[in-house]
Amino acid sequence: MVKKSKQAYDALLEELTTWRFQPGDILVEEELAQKFGTSRTPVREALRTLVAEGFLRVMPRSGYLVLPLTPKDVR
Repeated sequence: MVKKSKQAYDALLEELTTWRFQPGDILVEEELAQKFGTSRTPVREALRTLVAEGFLRVMPRSGYLVLPLTPKDVR
């Protein structure tokens, strides 16, 4: 993972594992890029990784759905 993508991934994972993003929230690339002060590409790569890890689900033409987490998932 490229440095900016890794930074975006770490920031998103922190938000997810501390429940700042709640299950059912829809995450939008453009909004996250603005929030983290980066372009959409690193955010998109980080989101794809989080989808593969089971934290998010792609919602076509909407964004990414935050899935419920258990304490076990966080560990």
